[in-house]
Amino acid sequence: MVLSALRLATVAAGGAIVFAASVADAAPPAADLMDRLARHAANMEVLRKSGTYSVSGRLESLDTSGQQSSVRELRGHVELVGGKSTFVVDHYTEDGEDKTNDARDEAKSREEKRMREGDNKRIRLPTLAEEQPLYTFDVVEVDANDANRVKLAFAPKERDERRIEGTAWVDAKAGTILSAGFRLSKTSLFVDWVHFKVQFGEMTPLGPAPSQVEVEGKGGLLFLVRKHFRGSARVAAYRVR
Repeated sequence: MVLSALRLATVAAGGAIVFAASVADAAPPAADLMDRLARHAANMEVLRKSGTYSVSGRLESLDTSGQQSSVRELRGHVELVGGKSTFVVDHYTEDGEDKTNDARDEAKSREEKRMREGDNKRIRLPTLAEEQPLYTFDVVEVDANDANRVKLAFAPKERDERRIEGTAWVDAKAGTILSAGFRLSKTSLFVDWVHFKVQFGEMTPLGPAPSQVEVEGKGGLLFLVRKHFRGSARVAAYRVR
């Protein structure tokens, strides 16, 4: 589960949500802006499937007072194996103890499960052309110093574990995401809540890509101890093959 949370932090695009305007202030974004954002989202899909990059992450478990109780750290990279994107664990520790081999076994099991089940449960960018009809979008803020910086609010028309809700700052002229915040619109049985934040600060030939990700959440098995965690990940060195 720990490795899963660290890996999730490397691909999620969002964070804790604060809506900056009321519904009365909101207006739907222009169709040409959504078309440009769809192209950027499609490029991010190409990068996900055909790109390589490095990942470093840290996940903290917190006690009931919010103090750190344990720390997991991960270094890894994504490479193409047989033409498929594969996550490789380079180094992993739990409270300073090297558990790289255990993490590699878990990563292998997750990869085998993903190959069997496909990507049906993967969270996808709401701005993808095929995802946009499933969401509502509103312009809730325009940067007073730069009219090209626009804040969009988005929410799924039907809540689903694969759908997210939140806000994103976008470059309206370039049609790219600058930063975003989201939460899962519907959580699974063992998850109370999960919030994400992501910066799109890595420049690639396909446009700005996720560079810094933060995640915080709480969950656990049934009515047993609910675990509170927070983590961050740095994603860099993108290459497109």
